Amino acid sequence: MEEQLITFETAKLAKEKGFNASCHELYRKMDNELIIGRNYASNLTTTGCIAPTQSLLQKWLREEHKIHIDVIHFIDQPINNEIWPDCYQFFVDGEAFHPYCKTYEETLEHGLLEALKLIK
Repeated sequence: MEEQLITFETAKLAKEKGFNASCHELYRKMDNELIIGRNYASNLTTTGCIAPTQSLLQKWLREEHKIHIDVIHFIDQPINNEIWPDCYQFFVDGEAFHPYCKTYEETLEHGLLEALKLIK
C-alpha cells in the first residue's frame, strides 16, 4: 500500500495557507509541464511547492487548525436517479459535502481542498 500525494491544486492552496512540513516530494513547473520530484532544499523555488501525502495534510489540518475531515462509505446510495453500489462522501467538521466519489482517496482529496478553504 502506498501513500497518496495530494494534487498540485491542493498543494498550492496548502502552501498559501501556511503548510510547510518536511516532505519527500515536490511539485515544480518547468516549460509549462508539471513535474513531481524529490524535495531537495535547493529545488524548492517560488515556482514549486511541496507535495505531502493526504494523511500528512489531514493531520496538519487537524492538529494546527482543529479541522476534522471524515470520509464515509455508503453502499447502494441513490445519486441522480442512479444507485451507486459503492461510493464515499466527506464531512468537514461535521458538515456534509458533495460530490460523492468512487474512491476513498478521491473523496479525501475533495475534503482536504474544502478544509483548506476554511483557513483565513
